[in-house]
Amino acid sequence: ENIVSKINRIEILDFVKSSLPQKYSMVIGIQSIECVNTEADFISSLNNVAKMLESNGKFLLMILRYKKVTNFTRKMIESNMEGLLNPNLKKLEQLFNNSNLTTTKISVFELNQEINYHEAIFIEAKLR
Repeated sequence: ENIVSKINRIEILDFVKSSLPQKYSMVIGIQSIECVNTEADFISSLNNVAKMLESNGKFLLMILRYKKVTNFTRKMIESNMEGLLNPNLKKLEQLFNNSNLTTTKISVFELNQEINYHEAIFIEAKLR
């Protein structure tokens, strides 16, 4: 079944600060949850997502990783559109292990190695 046919409400959230009392069957984070600077904020964001999920709900997450902090990346960090944490796959697994979510599927895609944003990580997670 097409996911678009099931969407009935879209919210824009700050995962670090926000959790809604309403439960969702799915929460999608596209280049959002990694816009933090500390592991504590990342775990807090994961736990806030966990509070928003129905018991059988799913969290779909996409993270773009950068190689180094460039002038562009620094501007993105200063605008809270990127974070200093920039977790790799091993770190992401540790962060999820310290949260109320567990990963059910992880896919890593190498992008053009000549650009700074060189890796995309897609994660599917559910409540622990």
